[in-house]
Amino acid sequence: MVDLSTFGARLDYALEAHGIDNAEFARRIHPETGQQTVGNWRRRERIGQPSHAAVRAIMPFVSVEWINDGVGDPPVPSEAGQHVLREPAGSYHLGPDPDTAAIPAFAHSLALGDGATAEEYAESHRLLFRKSSLRRKGLLGRQLEVYYGRGDSMEPRIRDGDALLIDRDDTDPVDGEVFVLESDTDHSALVKRLTRIDGRWFFESDNKADPKWRKPVPLDGRHQYRIVGRVRWIGSWEG
Repeated sequence: MVDLSTFGARLDYALEAHGIDNAEFARRIHPETGQQTVGNWRRRERIGQPSHAAVRAIMPFVSVEWINDGVGDPPVPSEAGQHVLREPAGSYHLGPDPDTAAIPAFAHSLALGDGATAEEYAESHRLLFRKSSLRRKGLLGRQLEVYYGRGDSMEPRIRDGDALLIDRDDTDPVDGEVFVLESDTDHSALVKRLTRIDGRWFFESDNKADPKWRKPVPLDGRHQYRIVGRVRWIGSWEG
């Protein structure tokens, strides 16, 4: 049963806490009828069953029990005194304005040639991305991380020092796309392009002048490699 007397107040609280305005909230409910639905809720009309759509529209930020009845975990104050909601599936936090997401960035570089050991990874800062851009690319709410490339084996597409946005939820191989791979022997990580040859998956470098990576290497060869995530954005300097 929905608590009609306080549902609207909790809804306002949740939206404000997560920086979602009414227009965006309505769009999440339904692109065409969302505005009318939100209006009905504001007027306490037809609140029963449709309230579950409201919960889904802002889930998994808050629970069904809390938004409907005030039971369970509400948005909680951060140390800065601002209200924050539980994050969606992605590991990022709210940025300085409602349309930004702060993606965790790691100080250690991902090797474009030889691998880097996982023990060296340590989050050092965050890069801001527009939520609208992430949503357009189907990345909003996914497990995203930023690393930096090291080496020249992936030139000209990826250069030494380039920022790489990695989607750790995207681990299905795609022919011709760039992925982060981890060795099963020393757990080192490297960035390579996948290619499918005679039904098997291989990885290779873009820089064919690199003598070590001139030939494709099988993922399931003498050394096994697993896919950690897909490179979805590359930040590079020009000139």
